[in-house]
Amino acid sequence: MFDKLKEFCEEHTVGASCLMVLLVVALIIGFAFGLLCLEGWIVMLLWNAVIRTLWASAPHLSFWLAVGLVLLCNILFGAVHTCIHKKD
Repeated sequence: MFDKLKEFCEEHTVGASCLMVLLVVALIIGFAFGLLCLEGWIVMLLWNAVIRTLWASAPHLSFWLAVGLVLLCNILFGAVHTCIHKKD
């Protein structure tokens, strides 16, 4: 697989820089996915510890449901920014 990728990069661009760009993109995607999983794990732990203690009828939250909840909250509330401008 990597041989085909290397051949493609050598044919279409300057070679090593293409591989570096692909490596950086893969690292960024991997870091973002890892951060999303970490946030999901934290939400799952908090939900199962706090919400289930307060309301016994609350459902158990699995890892992937927590990741989905994090994604949903980022979509709904991620664009909300508060800015305080000082007037001179």
